[in-house]
Amino acid sequence: MQDVLAWLEATAVARMVQESSWGYPIVLSAHAVGMAILAGIVLMMNFRVLGLAPGIPLSALRPMVRYALAGVVINVITGTMLFIANADAFYESTPFRLKILSLVVGLILWVKMSRSILSPADPLQSDVPSAKLKLIAAISTVAWISVIVMGRLIAYWDWKDF
Repeated sequence: MQDVLAWLEATAVARMVQESSWGYPIVLSAHAVGMAILAGIVLMMNFRVLGLAPGIPLSALRPMVRYALAGVVINVITGTMLFIANADAFYESTPFRLKILSLVVGLILWVKMSRSILSPADPLQSDVPSAKLKLIAAISTVAWISVIVMGRLIAYWDWKDF
């Protein structure tokens, strides 16, 4: 695995992020913006399902899915760039691993929730979410907050010794 990680860190993209004066700040800033878009929209949807802003119909959130997908694309691209620039350290980082695990859980739950509440097949759907959907939203909220917190902790804590 060390050979693969070293190869990733030697790629042109990795070098641009590592060595360019503006490479790292631009990629990291784009990653933060992508996460703000994605997590902001997902959390907004979760909070609505959990009962905040009940006057807003669930169907009104349908157009936001496109923007959240844009956040996913931005974060996949920039996150990959950030990872390959320092692959060895990220691979060993417990906060990074927890972030990725939380991200996968959050994305799965967001897709499941989006399909349930934003289905165009049922335009007259109820604006009262089921208990199951509320549970999905609650777990999803914890997952997305974990993504954000673990992402920040990557820079400050190395938990591989825990």
